[in-house]
Amino acid sequence: MLNYLRIADHCYESGSYDSAIYYYDEILRIDATNGEALLNKARALRRKGAIHAAYEICRSVVSQSPNDPRALYNLACYSHLLQLPVEEVYKYLEKAIAAFPLYREYARKDPDFDKLRQCAGFIRIVQA
Repeated sequence: MLNYLRIADHCYESGSYDSAIYYYDEILRIDATNGEALLNKARALRRKGAIHAAYEICRSVVSQSPNDPRALYNLACYSHLLQLPVEEVYKYLEKAIAAFPLYREYARKDPDFDKLRQCAGFIRIVQA
């Protein structure tokens, strides 16, 4: 399984998202609850423009692991990209930062949040 993960990550890094998804799916065929494979697959799907599918994967990870910071952060990103209510974006972002404070700094620079950069709620969340 570790070899599949290495291959999948290499494919992702080289921009071969279809191949990355194939190998993440191979991992998930062996272990359907592998959080790393699920979240990395979501990342690859997002790069292909399948943001809703990426969102759903992250929701499934959070349903199993409610405090998974990476899944929560990505849910905030995908929620915003899907133009879901800003309250949902903020809820996930706050939980992600509570679980992993470094996400506060990531959010300040993440282009996924560019349209929120001047919003009072976003500023409140990313202020340290």
